[in-house]
Amino acid sequence: MNRSFDTRSWGPSVCARGDDIEVGGHSILGEYSRRKDAFYVDANGIPTCQQLCPLDVVLPMLAARLVAVRWDSPNHLECAIEAYLPITAAVTDTAFPGASLAGGRLIDITLIDQGQHRRTIHAEAPPSLRSGAPILVALKSVELQSNTPNSSAAAGDWAASEPEEPQIRSAITPQR
Repeated sequence: MNRSFDTRSWGPSVCARGDDIEVGGHSILGEYSRRKDAFYVDANGIPTCQQLCPLDVVLPMLAARLVAVRWDSPNHLECAIEAYLPITAAVTDTAFPGASLAGGRLIDITLIDQGQHRRTIHAEAPPSLRSGAPILVALKSVELQSNTPNSSAAAGDWAASEPEEPQIRSAITPQR
């Protein structure tokens, strides 16, 4: 069974070749077998070691090693990965290079990175996975918004404590 890849999550250059996944014609399994550490993959299939990138860098894909795999229930899988998921990134999909999708199904997959941060996504998973196997994670950059008031505002000054760009606009004007 060949997997198809949603171009909104993965981009146009990702395709399955048997159990392998290719990005821009580059084999993820081939690159994974040559590396010990997690690596990002850009849209052209060019790998970059995650450890060499600033923490806020988000490239389209992250390839990592599964450290632990645990089925909490038939519909939930927990995967500890040997990588850090950027805090400025949303996980949009997962793939498991080298694992056959025969018998796979849609389930909730919780990824736990090395910082113990958890991200859960509803995605397709193969029926059997093992520690040490590769995982490919599709990432999308997101903006972080702070909900902390302006630190220079005077105590009780509601207008001065408003964020510069309010997240939700209201038609109700507060009483002063």
